[in-house]
Amino acid sequence: GQGAFEVEGFAKHYSPDSSRNLEAGELYGVGLGFFVSDNLSLHLSHCTYRDEHADISSPDGGDHNKIRGDLTSFDALYHWNEPGSVLRPFLGGGIAHQTIGQPDRGGRNQSTYAEATGGLKLYFTDNFFAKASVDGMYNIDNADWEWMAGVGVGFNFGGGGSRRPAVAPVAAAAPAPVAEAPAPVAEAAPEVVRVELDVKFD
Repeated sequence: GQGAFEVEGFAKHYSPDSSRNLEAGELYGVGLGFFVSDNLSLHLSHCTYRDEHADISSPDGGDHNKIRGDLTSFDALYHWNEPGSVLRPFLGGGIAHQTIGQPDRGGRNQSTYAEATGGLKLYFTDNFFAKASVDGMYNIDNADWEWMAGVGVGFNFGGGGSRRPAVAPVAAAAPAPVAEAPAPVAEAAPEVVRVELDVKFD
């Protein structure tokens, strides 16, 4: 729920555009998220990519035929269902920056992406979940689309969301009225009385 942090590790299958001379491969990374409300979260993630099969000759004869890339993303995700639900589908989008070393192209290739993502989180407990997602990435520099699909596990902590419905506060009962004490009665001034008795017996 709102105010919660989320930490995750993930693996994704990366399908690059064919014009980039890259093979489909796997990405491995970590992410950190923060829920600004019960349903909306912001996420920052970083992952790495390696193409072990790239056929690129190395000028110095070393083992440089492997392509390594890094992808950093910032996304906003909207979740359905209440915090604490077993299933929480989500949709979102954001921006990403990729840098890939390609010796045959004279160094590292830089690309900026606009991305859209969707998926599902399955909560085993209130804090531990598994995640599956599909990402569409539009390469702004090359004007082409690339795709990723992945799975991950995560843990969240903090926040004020709960699966229990909110309970309306009970208004305190008004105090019972206090009976007014009787007004004090003024006492009469003492008076001296003289009585004469006529007693007729022995």
